Amino acid sequence: MESSTRRLLEQVYDLDPDAILEAEGLRPPPDAAVPIGAADDPIERSLTGELTLRIHAIAYGVAQTCANNEAAIMGTVDALARWIRKGAPVRFLGAGRALLAATMPGNRLAHAGAQVSFMGGAVPLPNSRHGGGVIACSASGKTRPVLEAMAIAKRNNPQLTVIGIAAHDAAEFRALCDIFIGIYDTGKEANPLSALADTQEYIIAEVLDGLVVAAGQALRFDDEAWRSGHEDIGPTGPYAPHGAAAG
Repeated sequence: MESSTRRLLEQVYDLDPDAILEAEGLRPPPDAAVPIGAADDPIERSLTGELTLRIHAIAYGVAQTCANNEAAIMGTVDALARWIRKGAPVRFLGAGRALLAATMPGNRLAHAGAQVSFMGGAVPLPNSRHGGGVIACSASGKTRPVLEAMAIAKRNNPQLTVIGIAAHDAAEFRALCDIFIGIYDTGKEANPLSALADTQEYIIAEVLDGLVVAAGQALRFDDEAWRSGHEDIGPTGPYAPHGAAAG
């Protein structure tokens, strides 16, 4: 039976597994009788194969998470679009790598026009009386400082909209959210290059970043609209508005 990694590389990514094995020095001798099947196929142990399976596992988790949270996904897009339109303060709560996962969608949300801040950042979180929203991120949904900050936000200003993304069975975390996106990482698709909660953390980044773009599209953002909010002072890419003077 053909190995799953070989099939994925050939049929999905249009790559030649044997060329990969040769490049990585893993090709068996021509006269070796190496059966093409599961653990016996050296492509399963190649770095390219393992990295491909890692990305595939993350993509599967993103798809499962979105499919199991349709109402929350749409509610999040609506809230993000509202915050963008109003230039509202949006506070990202998280710790460790989960907070790092939130920085890319947070960066994009700032480009779109929201006033973005991060828990523990050099710029303090805006006082809750200013309204706006909170986006809380935790792979496990059990990180105490994040849970405590969520509870304070709801106590100090019940009008704040709290969006949370965490493990789908994180009951305490979920109870503190107005909109909850539960992460589904079933392990059905193996991730051979996984350490701790990295699959869930990448799901956080991919889902939130995609939803920020979706919110921009709902507001009819085009390329120029995204460029108009991009920073033009300090290190940055070539994303200034067309026709703008070079910095």
